[in-house]
Amino acid sequence: MNANATHFFLDQQARRFESSCQSAIAQLDRARDMWEVVRATNVSLHPVLRGVHLPTVQTARSRVKQAAEKRLGTLLDEQLKAASGIVDPAERKKYIGRLRAAHWDAMRGPYASLFARADLEGRRLLATS
Repeated sequence: MNANATHFFLDQQARRFESSCQSAIAQLDRARDMWEVVRATNVSLHPVLRGVHLPTVQTARSRVKQAAEKRLGTLLDEQLKAASGIVDPAERKKYIGRLRAAHWDAMRGPYASLFARADLEGRRLLATS
């Protein structure tokens, strides 16, 4: 009987986590900047589930990460497109500097490959100005 209650509790917590992940994905779609994306990915997991391997929890977590990477990539593409449209080299340098300081730092760490891409493209745009 106790095993059934434990199983029910774990299932209930896993469903709550999946629901929270769905909400996070919806927030990611509405995110207007990179820091909002990073904040939306912070989905709390019940401590009991941290020690239990449940495929549904792992799947939900990976869906949030994939959605965040996709949204960050979209935002980055928009920013780079805007930067490439700036003709004046001094203005482009200021704009890219603001992006680095205000937005791209959000990608350091968990989204290092996107940060590296942003930095590389930013440097390329500065070199072509």
